[in-house]
Amino acid sequence: MATLRYGTARATIEMSDAMEQLYRRAIDQLAPGLLSTVEDALDDVFESAESSWPVKTGRSKAGLRKQVRIEQGGGAIVGSITDAIPYAKYIKAKKLGGKSAFVELLRKPMQERAKALASVLSTQIVKTLTEG
Repeated sequence: MATLRYGTARATIEMSDAMEQLYRRAIDQLAPGLLSTVEDALDDVFESAESSWPVKTGRSKAGLRKQVRIEQGGGAIVGSITDAIPYAKYIKAKKLGGKSAFVELLRKPMQERAKALASVLSTQIVKTLTEG
């Protein structure tokens, strides 16, 4: 059985696949489309970053990972894109004017999506609460 592990220096929480699926089904029943909206936004940023990622050896591009997780207790839905290669955040690309690929292709688009998602998701949540 696989587990989703989330931790800090002080504590670690493990959630089994079964618990994750339980939370996902509950959220889908309470607020249909909420998770898919987050996943779609994350997919758009990921695909754009992946296609534009500066490549020399391909290791940093291959290290890109996306994840949507539900924090223990269902308190938050978190979408993230990370790179398993430690130096990836320092890569600068000529085609980006010498700017950081991490900032230009991941951080800025994720921040823009977060602002847009806040409006869309709050509307979905209010609609679900008033109709449900």
